[in-house]
Amino acid sequence: MNNIIANYNNVSSDVEAFFNALKEYAQQLRAEERRAAAEGLTEEELELFDLLFKDNLTDSEKIRVKAAAQDLLQKLQDQEIQDKFFKTDWYKDTLLKGQVKHLIGKILDDHLPDSYDSVFKEKKETVYQHIYKLAEQSRDSGIGRRGWESIFLHLVAFKITNSK
Repeated sequence: MNNIIANYNNVSSDVEAFFNALKEYAQQLRAEERRAAAEGLTEEELELFDLLFKDNLTDSEKIRVKAAAQDLLQKLQDQEIQDKFFKTDWYKDTLLKGQVKHLIGKILDDHLPDSYDSVFKEKKETVYQHIYKLAEQSRDSGIGRRGWESIFLHLVAFKITNSK
C-alpha cells in the first residue's frame, strides 16, 4: 500500500495506473480475507500466523501456532496491556520496548510447539519488529494501516462503479 501511495505521489499524472494498482491491491486483500476465513482466523490473526509459520508443521503443531497467533493478538489488544505497555510512543522507550518483547516471548513460549526451539528467537524478533513497525506507521500517518486500506478500497470501489 505504501508503495502504491509513493508511486502515485511521484507520478501523479497517471491516474489510471494508480487506480489499477489500487484495484489489484483490493483483490489481494479480498484473497487474504478468504484465506483467513479458511484458516478460521481473523485477518490480524492470519498476519501473525504467517509471521510465525514454518515449513513442515504437523496438523497439531499448526493448531498450536494458530492458538499462539490468536492469544498474542488478544493479549496485545487487551486494555490492561494497552495501558501498561502501549503508551504513546512506547517504541521510543528502551524499557517499554524490552517489556513488549518479553511479553511477546512469554506468549509465544506458552503456545508454540517444541519444534520451534531452533527458530524461537527469530520468530519472536520477527513478531516484535512487526508490532514495532505498525506502531511507527500509525504514528507517522496519524491513521492506522486498516484506516488507509479502508479509504483506498472505497476509492477503488468508487472508481470501478463510476467507470462503467
